[in-house]
Amino acid sequence: MKGSGLDPLAHESAAKNWPPLGKLLLCISLLCGSLLSKTILVPLLVLIISLALLLYSTRGKFPKIFIALALNASMVIIAGVLLIAIVTPGETAYSVSSSGFTLAASIEGITKASLVLVRSLAGFFVLIFFAASTPISHFAAALLQLRIPSYAVEITILIYRYSFMLLELAAGMFVAADCRLGFRGMKNSIRTSGTIAGSLFLRCLDFAGRASEALESRGYNGSFPIYKKPAAINFFWFAFPFLTLILLYIIGNFWSW
Repeated sequence: MKGSGLDPLAHESAAKNWPPLGKLLLCISLLCGSLLSKTILVPLLVLIISLALLLYSTRGKFPKIFIALALNASMVIIAGVLLIAIVTPGETAYSVSSSGFTLAASIEGITKASLVLVRSLAGFFVLIFFAASTPISHFAAALLQLRIPSYAVEITILIYRYSFMLLELAAGMFVAADCRLGFRGMKNSIRTSGTIAGSLFLRCLDFAGRASEALESRGYNGSFPIYKKPAAINFFWFAFPFLTLILLYIIGNFWSW
């Protein structure tokens, strides 16, 4: 049964049949290579590779859910990057003054902020590629292959499946409140947000009870069966991520330009 959120996209992915543990190792190697690099070149390479993998996985399409996730992540990333550029000491590269208040960005701050920006985007798209190409049942199989306890895998699957339902429920409540002018003015916004938070908590408790009864009625015994097991990892999927990490590390730390 296909799940909610990114799971339907993962079931249609061109990379669905890749060994899930191999994809996980590849994503970890790309993330580590980006983080260990001393230059911006490797994060840029990882960003390009992750975008190419994502486009291959989605067969050249870019679903709306990716755009929404990218916009939300970009706002957080950009806010953090601007803060880094401002608070990092060094030679001033750019400054803005208004009403006796000055904001200045140093050359060192801009350099560090650029590196953080590209690393963040690269990491985001690497994770999106893995989530959009690996059904949750395949991910569970990869965790079990890593000798992760079965109860931890069970909790992971349940959190993944029901977190999207929670987000949809919260979004519907916010839309309903907005249609009733619940967010008109600061006072109304605070009161409405508090009401939604309380109502959401109570509805989650009710939903958890009904979900537990639904699982028990279907014979749930603490583990989710995989009717079509994913491909097993082989030597290539062990060696390729390892060699990728070594190559990225060499480029980022020893390559002279």
